[in-house]
Amino acid sequence: MMETSIFVKTMGNSSMARVVKYLITCRGLPVHQSDVIRNSNVSKVTVIRIWDEMIKRGFLDYDRAIGRAKLYRLNTENPAVKKLIELYNICLKQEVEEGLKESMVEIPV
Repeated sequence: MMETSIFVKTMGNSSMARVVKYLITCRGLPVHQSDVIRNSNVSKVTVIRIWDEMIKRGFLDYDRAIGRAKLYRLNTENPAVKKLIELYNICLKQEVEEGLKESMVEIPV
């Protein structure tokens, strides 16, 4: 099991938070629901439910279809998505700083 990120902890360790985190890390790239299911540790039924809600709220924009598969992109022009990305960046910075503190080794002089 993978460690929960600060972003997911901040958003409340929920399926929606894990899906949003994955979409933010892939922003700018077209994604399919199966990508999210595979990489966010959320069940298929839950991703489908969340996906429909995100489309209704304007969080996702239709990109293109490849065969029967519909690809979407995170709508980075949506004001709510912009704030989520801002929060993600703050959490990511905090995670990096904590990781650096843990990896620092004192050298005896």
